[in-house]
Amino acid sequence: MKTIIDASSLIILARVEGFEILHQVHGPTAVPPAVFEEVVVKGEQLGKTDPWLVKAALAEGWLAHIQLSTDEEKIVKVIRQQYPALGRGECDALACAESVIGLCSWKNAKHAWLREHAALPIPSFS
Repeated sequence: MKTIIDASSLIILARVEGFEILHQVHGPTAVPPAVFEEVVVKGEQLGKTDPWLVKAALAEGWLAHIQLSTDEEKIVKVIRQQYPALGRGECDALACAESVIGLCSWKNAKHAWLREHAALPIPSFS
């Protein structure tokens, strides 16, 4: 999977019924655990409609609820320590992006910091 989504984007796409179009353009989109928890589990508890739309998209195969690997969990811990203002969903999405597709909006210095502190093979980008 090359597309990973965070909670805000997932909610917006649910509200505009954009999952099928997203799938047509990018194929299945990964929904990290904390994003699923925030949008589906908590959304159901609050009586929101977004969770049902997300569940329907999961059933159609447009979205895929994924689990983090051990390496991704390590990256999440490092990100949360360095950027405490980020929520768990954002951290999960960034960790998945880093390990699955090696693409993130961070600068090379942050990649180097992660490589050093997380002891993981994180690529350098130019």
